[in-house]
Amino acid sequence: VFPWIFPLQLFHFGTVATYSIVLNILVTLLAIPIILGGMISGGMGLIIPSVGSAIALLLWYPTKLLMALVTTVTSLPGSYFFFGTIALWQLLGVYGVMGWLLFSQKRWKLITVSAIALMIIPITYQQLTLQRITVFATNDQPVILIQNRGDTTLINTGKTNTMEYVLMPFFQQQGITKINRAIALHRDNQWKQLSQKIPINQLFYSARVDDLPNVSRQQIQSQQPLTTNHNFSNGLTLQKPHPMLLEIDFQDQRWGILTHPQQTVSNLSSQLTGMDVLLWQGDKIAASWLSQIKPDSAIAVSNKLSDPLPQTSAKLYITSQQGAVQWMPRQGLTTRLNKF
Repeated sequence: VFPWIFPLQLFHFGTVATYSIVLNILVTLLAIPIILGGMISGGMGLIIPSVGSAIALLLWYPTKLLMALVTTVTSLPGSYFFFGTIALWQLLGVYGVMGWLLFSQKRWKLITVSAIALMIIPITYQQLTLQRITVFATNDQPVILIQNRGDTTLINTGKTNTMEYVLMPFFQQQGITKINRAIALHRDNQWKQLSQKIPINQLFYSARVDDLPNVSRQQIQSQQPLTTNHNFSNGLTLQKPHPMLLEIDFQDQRWGILTHPQQTVSNLSSQLTGMDVLLWQGDKIAASWLSQIKPDSAIAVSNKLSDPLPQTSAKLYITSQQGAVQWMPRQGLTTRLNKF
């Protein structure tokens, strides 16, 4: 049964339950007596209600054991593997190949390899070639993911709801199984909880959240303060040209993330002028930032805009209205209102 369910599972969820076969065997041993007992309890309850209730009470113990078993196994490290969702054409192709196997059992090895290749090769190719920046539509703080040919950089996690219902489904769909580097710009990030679900190699944190790293080395391998300049081997550069501005240089793109956009600034360095994208949290930004940096595009990560934005020639994206914003080398900036 599992080979026939597996492609459909990847199509809808993009995950593989690593302990599913063993868990199913254990669950079956408990589920059969519970089901039979439930049928007997229901039948006896129609005749002698007290006897039916007594049988149902006895079933409480194996039912409780069943629930505890499932909870324990699903909470084990590596209980789920993020494979990535497959496209509809892959799903139909895999089932077509598997149907062919029913009529050509002599070539089952070739057919099996073909079915696996249909699922693995497209996802692997995408992960090894994809270059993309994603600004998620959050309502608490900017959350940004940079993907560069299998290398991932995550800036902020947002609060618990953002991590659980925005980040994790995206990682699941994309087949992201680790974070190469994480950058904490806010105090209320959920790095400890995230690291329990997906490995994080390096964590960089700004000075004002220096009390953040309270996780073990097993969860996050390396933790260090975010200094003025970081050059990574994947072509990503992080700089702090201003105490309130983090600059991201990636694929000839210059992005700036404001940490205190409401504060007025004057006499910024001319090197900050002409950024490709300026991004900030919330609905209020001092006009001096936009007038001096003069970005080509500006992204306001906000759940609700109550104050009018300063006049600017930059193309404005407001995540509360347009959804997540993505950048790719050929497509430029695009918006995603629907789920990924």
